[in-house]
Amino acid sequence: MLLKYLELQGFKTFPDKTTLKFENGITAVVGPNGSGKSNISDAMRWVLGEQSTRALRCSKMEDIIFSGTPQRKAQGFCEVTVTMDNTDRKLNYDGDTVSVTRRFYRSGESEYRINKTLVRLRDVHELFMDTGLGRDGYSIIGQGKIDSIVSAKSEDRREIFEEAAGISRFRYRKEEAERRLEKAEENLIRLHDILNELEERVGPLREQAEKAEKFIALDSEKKELEIGLWLETLERSGKIVREVEEKIASTQNSYEEAESELNVLSAQIEQNFTETNGCTAQMEEARLKASEADELATRKEGEVSVLENDILHEQQTIRRLNGEIESAALTGQTLEADIQEKEQAVKAKEAEAAQNHADFVAFTAQLEELRAGTDSTTREIDAVSAELVALNAALSEMRVQQSSAESSMQEIRARAETVDTTITESEERLAALHTECEELDAMLHDTAEYIQNAENTVQGHEMRVQQRRKRAEAVKAEADRQMLDAKEKERRAGLLEDLERNLEGFTQSVKTVMRESTRGNLRGIHGPVTRLLKVPREYAVALETALGAAMQNVVVDSEDAAKAAIRLLKQRDSGRATFLPLTTVRGTVIDARDVQNMPGFVGVASTLCHCDEQYAGIRDSLLGRTVVAEDLDRAAEIARRIRFRYRVVSLDGQIVNAGGSFTGGSA
Repeated sequence: MLLKYLELQGFKTFPDKTTLKFENGITAVVGPNGSGKSNISDAMRWVLGEQSTRALRCSKMEDIIFSGTPQRKAQGFCEVTVTMDNTDRKLNYDGDTVSVTRRFYRSGESEYRINKTLVRLRDVHELFMDTGLGRDGYSIIGQGKIDSIVSAKSEDRREIFEEAAGISRFRYRKEEAERRLEKAEENLIRLHDILNELEERVGPLREQAEKAEKFIALDSEKKELEIGLWLETLERSGKIVREVEEKIASTQNSYEEAESELNVLSAQIEQNFTETNGCTAQMEEARLKASEADELATRKEGEVSVLENDILHEQQTIRRLNGEIESAALTGQTLEADIQEKEQAVKAKEAEAAQNHADFVAFTAQLEELRAGTDSTTREIDAVSAELVALNAALSEMRVQQSSAESSMQEIRARAETVDTTITESEERLAALHTECEELDAMLHDTAEYIQNAENTVQGHEMRVQQRRKRAEAVKAEADRQMLDAKEKERRAGLLEDLERNLEGFTQSVKTVMRESTRGNLRGIHGPVTRLLKVPREYAVALETALGAAMQNVVVDSEDAAKAAIRLLKQRDSGRATFLPLTTVRGTVIDARDVQNMPGFVGVASTLCHCDEQYAGIRDSLLGRTVVAEDLDRAAEIARRIRFRYRVVSLDGQIVNAGGSFTGGSA
């Protein structure tokens, strides 16, 4: 078996498809540091199934894909193919040439192919078993490989020796055969339980079958009786429908008569409304004329008052002038006497007398004019008085007409009220008829719905019976399945209880100590660590990995209890065990403030589980200096930031040990 070709594309520093051809003899690859020589051995290790990113010198699997440069864009996948000469049939494959291909995408998907046929990773491992080329083979010796082999545990070195001796394939087949035998034995136990359960259920099933046959017979009889009942109900419903139709017909005739009467009343109401509008118009016209007459009378009364005042002033003026005339006559007599007595003053007074005489003549003429004006004013007053009398008469006539119009309006209102009452009664009768008609329609509709519902009910009962039969069969099948599952779970629970009771998984020394403690031969034994810690399901894998072999450490009261248990194991040659006295073991918890803000930090392991207060020191001593992270990448990053001072465990059980070493794989 010789290595012929190695093809790389997109793997680390090989963006283009690169083929390395290996001839007979030694092939060496030389170059300066950083030129990518180690990437060739990484590619060989990776294509043979390597899963550890640390072994491939990267922090995550996506780092093996070419990430690009300023001149070239990044690749979306990487692929490595190794071709070997198999003419000597060293590989368990029928072909002279065997090509193994592994492709990985940035999305996380991975493919394995053997001679371009899609296979599993398991097939690749089985192909290279006992050849030294496998994932854990010794044919690829990298930097630090010799040191890791020398410093490895005896179990790890044993795997290398078995691979070199060519027996790893048989060991793998043995383990696979044992797993299959265990699985077959479990299946046989389960089949035996199922068979016993089915045999126990034969009798009850026979009784249930007889009951089912009786049920079918009674159900058919019930169906016939229900059909007869529904036919009788349909006949009675038909009679009720016919009676209701007759009532609807008579009610329809009454409704038509009431509607004709209502039309006549509506015509009368319309006519009365027209007459009322005419009377209202006449009343408005008479009221307008009366208002105009009142305004004219008021205006004439004002004019009469003004004229009466003028007459009064004229009469007062006439009386004043008559007094002046009498006074003037008296003054003339006095002047004649004075003329006789005083001749000297006559000449002086003659001019004044002449002037007074002229004034008298003027006043007399003015008085005559005033008398003539008084006569015309009196005639005007008489005319106005006559017109006022005529207006008063017209006003009285208008008031009489208004009274008669008001009487007519009252009579019309009374007739309108009577008509309104008649209309209201007719509307009430019409509403009652409408209500009765609606009730009859509703009764007819309800009867039709009742008939339809009855028919639907008959069909529904038939469908319901069929559905219930199907449901009964389904429930029966489900009950059988659940019964079997319950029996299986009970059996499994019993098996798990037996395993727990027998301390399966613990070493012989721990079993001996716990057994003797139960018998009372040992005092102060509290139990293994795993029985004292309560861990949430999501952290179980991480804390189980962090505890490791310490899970089987036994917690005791004191040093004396630990010494007594060790002496017992030594006397009986029952192996070795580690004891944790509560009086001496004290743990410390790291300061979470240093790491709590780092990406992927979950918590300190001791804070992710619970126990009684007396075991807090034991818990802190085992888990107080262990950090839990989300995944391996985050764990490596946290360990690097804290300078590998503490151990970091991922949730899936991968460990970054204090000092920088990695431990991991499948759980």
